[in-house]
Amino acid sequence: MIASVSRRLVGLSVLATCLGASPAFAAPARSVQMGTTFGLGTGLHHTLGSDAANAAPWTVYLPIQLATLRLEPEIGVRSVTVSSEADGDEFTESATVFRLGVGVSYTAWLTDAAIHVGARVGFIRNSGELTMTDFWGDESTYEFLRTDLFLSPMLGAELYLTRALSLGLEAQLETVFAGDAQVLDPDGDLETTKGDRTDINTRGVLFLRFYFI
Repeated sequence: MIASVSRRLVGLSVLATCLGASPAFAAPARSVQMGTTFGLGTGLHHTLGSDAANAAPWTVYLPIQLATLRLEPEIGVRSVTVSSEADGDEFTESATVFRLGVGVSYTAWLTDAAIHVGARVGFIRNSGELTMTDFWGDESTYEFLRTDLFLSPMLGAELYLTRALSLGLEAQLETVFAGDAQVLDPDGDLETTKGDRTDINTRGVLFLRFYFI
């Protein structure tokens, strides 16, 4: 009986030692300060502002940690299709928002957490088409395209649950510089409207990040 209990205690001790030695279960933030770490993350966004409808709510992030410097490329996509009817005509609008950028920030390390201060910069590509079907079934399609630039000062906090997994929150004050809007009508004529609008949005982001090394 005593020998059996002893063997189990030894087994648990060996398991605990292995987990403690594994990078995924080591002391979280302190263990990544001195080296280079990269990972994969995702974020859910909530945007307040005049351009909130164009925000990509789901984004993939590639965090690269170099001691106190973080580089974080991001890519986000959103597709929406809306149908409506008015005066016997049917309207179908489909739009895609593609977001590509990179974040650069300074990292202040805590025991098992980190604070990030920096900015994100990139572009947002808005494209889509509007199809109108009249009472007789005739269709007219308009295509549109616009590319905007964004600059987002940000402040974020990250809690390391393990060496390889973290949760984060980030607040951004995003300025979007609208680009020229191009519309292609059913006759093949291209009309360009010069972009002269600047939107300021407040964005909140909830992160989940996984680190490989």
